Amino acid sequence: MIRIKIIALLLFCTTGAFAQTMYDYKTKTNNNKIERTKMLDLLRSAGYTEFKQEFVFEVLEFNVSNNYAWLKANAQKNNGGEIKLADGDFDCCHVEALFVKKNKKWYVLEKAFFASDVWWEGIWNQYPKAPVKIFGEAYFKE
Repeated sequence: MIRIKIIALLLFCTTGAFAQTMYDYKTKTNNNKIERTKMLDLLRSAGYTEFKQEFVFEVLEFNVSNNYAWLKANAQKNNGGEIKLADGDFDCCHVEALFVKKNKKWYVLEKAFFASDVWWEGIWNQYPKAPVKIFGEAYFKE
């Protein structure tokens, strides 16, 4: 009887109840191109709203797991020109963003363009449902 319970528990643990697969979206592939593009388009839209400039992203890190995604990227103008920023406390040209997927649709939870501080430090504590492994380098440097 105990053996059956142990086997059942092992099967439960390995069928996804506790396992969280992480996907690397750094590079566009046939498997991720639709979702990846949708998320980057959301961020492009936010960048345009904030800076009135159209951006493309050099993706440095883009991890997806359990309906959450973490992105670190460098922004560039889509026409190759120089990014122009108003006077202020900006550190061009990095971007970080946390996404969540609800009802099969991605949303930007948190984002910062050109932040001069490490605004996302400890963000995994604010979103405990987000697997810490998506934060990659950011989490493991702490």
